[in-house]
Amino acid sequence: MHFGEREDIGLGALTCLIGALALAYVHGRGVVPSDAGGYSLHAGFHRSDGLAEGAPVRLAGINVGIVGSMALREGFLAHTVLRIDDGIRVPSDSAAVIHTDGLFGGKYIEIEPGGAAENLNDGDSIAFTQDSLVVDDLLERLVAMAKAQKAKCAEALAAPRPPSETETTKPPVPGLLLPTVGKGD
Repeated sequence: MHFGEREDIGLGALTCLIGALALAYVHGRGVVPSDAGGYSLHAGFHRSDGLAEGAPVRLAGINVGIVGSMALREGFLAHTVLRIDDGIRVPSDSAAVIHTDGLFGGKYIEIEPGGAAENLNDGDSIAFTQDSLVVDDLLERLVAMAKAQKAKCAEALAAPRPPSETETTKPPVPGLLLPTVGKGD
């Protein structure tokens, strides 16, 4: 089946329209409506690689809000505003940790609740934060640890060691006793 010129143009226009709608949807997901319910908490991170506005905020693995906005602040600190759903109370000594969904999935913030009796209120800051872990950095650390362990093993094998007590007090092991075969047999 071969399309004519008119059908080709129509199909191209339809493809462009679908692409534009998909882009608008993806871009609009990160926008937080100004009348969104809940309250705001602030958290600062030294490294927020892969975290984006609109990313989920979770508590015990359950979505309890979203990352409302992100901005670079003084001292190169990534400042985030977290929109937390009404009815969710966060203890004042809680921690905000940037996690990855799976090995290469999207980033989100996990709130690890503390044990304080008082809770954070609208506009308060989460004092304890843990930055995003970058997979490349993790792999570099693992390779460095493996190389160090390999060098330590090679050094231990190369170093002469004194005989242990059990080696010096053991009776000598007799050689193999083979039956002798006589000529007359």
